[in-house]
Amino acid sequence: MTYYLASELLNPETVIAIVIFVISIALVIFLRRKVGQGYEIKISDVVLALIPLVIWLLLTDKIKTFKYGDLEFTLSDKIEAAQQSPLSESEELIDMINPKEIEINLAEKATEGALVDILRAKPEGLIFKAGYKNYGAAEIESYLKTLSQSTLKYILIFDNDSDDFLGLISLENFMAQVFAPNSNLSPATVAQLLRDNDRDRLKEISGMLTAEEAITPETAKYEALTEMQKLGTVFLPVTKEGKFMGVVEMQKLTNSLLIDISQKLSEVK
Repeated sequence: MTYYLASELLNPETVIAIVIFVISIALVIFLRRKVGQGYEIKISDVVLALIPLVIWLLLTDKIKTFKYGDLEFTLSDKIEAAQQSPLSESEELIDMINPKEIEINLAEKATEGALVDILRAKPEGLIFKAGYKNYGAAEIESYLKTLSQSTLKYILIFDNDSDDFLGLISLENFMAQVFAPNSNLSPATVAQLLRDNDRDRLKEISGMLTAEEAITPETAKYEALTEMQKLGTVFLPVTKEGKFMGVVEMQKLTNSLLIDISQKLSEVK
């Protein structure tokens, strides 16, 4: 339910509506500043009500310039510049989620020791290696249940030989499928898919975001938001040259985009 509400409330259409609200506030401040500089402008409730519509028209390129009395300025270029700013301009956007891998050993105590070490590290991501031969159903069930009580948020799949990123899924989604009654994705099935390096079936897991759907640090922020809406997700993996870098979440991305737009608007003279 939380995932659904976040997806509905933070889609690009909602983001645009929020942007319109922020820009409306910025316009009011702008006009008041002009009044302080000698312009005699009376902003009526009607004009204030029309401002969001004007901004929407600017955003959709229906009009290019806003004009009120002696005031005239172009905002569409400012908005576009903010939308096209890449993720790399805001390093804090990419959550380095400190993913950890459990080296499954045949000795049970060694596996239990690895679990303790990972719990101490408080990771947000757990790595599975496609092609690793020692995975077993009991071990997978044990550390999924144990780590789900900690800080863990994501399950990641890397290639066992190259460490290339293959997939990412939320822990909540993964657990719901693995431990659902009569599920086709039991711990035994997961272990088998990983041992067999069955990438096609791993990619078919519901909610799995693959390397093909990952974005890069140079992806534009608005493009990333659009991709999230397209895929129905509130986060996306970030990769560089095939290697996992982190996760970008929609809420942080939206906030960053709003800040960028506000900064661009402050440049309007």
